[in-house]
Amino acid sequence: MSQHIGDLNNVATLDFFVQTLARLRDLLDIDPGLVVADLHPDYLSSRFAEQLGLPLLHVQHHFAHAASVMAEHGLTESLAVILDGTGYGPDRTVWGGEVLHCTLKEFRRLGRLSPLPMPGGDMAARQPWRMALAALHGAGIDASEAEINLAGIAPEKKRFIREMIASVMSHL
Repeated sequence: MSQHIGDLNNVATLDFFVQTLARLRDLLDIDPGLVVADLHPDYLSSRFAEQLGLPLLHVQHHFAHAASVMAEHGLTESLAVILDGTGYGPDRTVWGGEVLHCTLKEFRRLGRLSPLPMPGGDMAARQPWRMALAALHGAGIDASEAEINLAGIAPEKKRFIREMIASVMSHL
């Protein structure tokens, strides 16, 4: 485990990640026999892990959070509530807001927040107003123009998101 490095969504952050990995390997004098990577196939960290040529274990994002806290506190079993955003699920859908029963080797999802359309995909995780509008729309609440203006969301963005949500809903 290292310090927080951030989202590996650009070359500079990925370079820092690679440097940190090399520094830790030298400092701790370790030669790993296994690499653990996020289950999401499109993450740069997952693709990087695949290129190392070592045995690879993919782990669901929210289970990884739970397992790290369990390891930190010496727990072998936990009931974990994970609310850090989205993660790629073993069912190949986007997960978010999970209640997990975890052991050190496996987990079972006991509950979750109701799924919502994610207008703009991963961009919705970086721009929470997109998810807020989707949640309001899903609840049958139409935010007024004044509320949108107060939130600093341009009206044309609101129209764009509404069209996206309507398109998603028509395919369900």
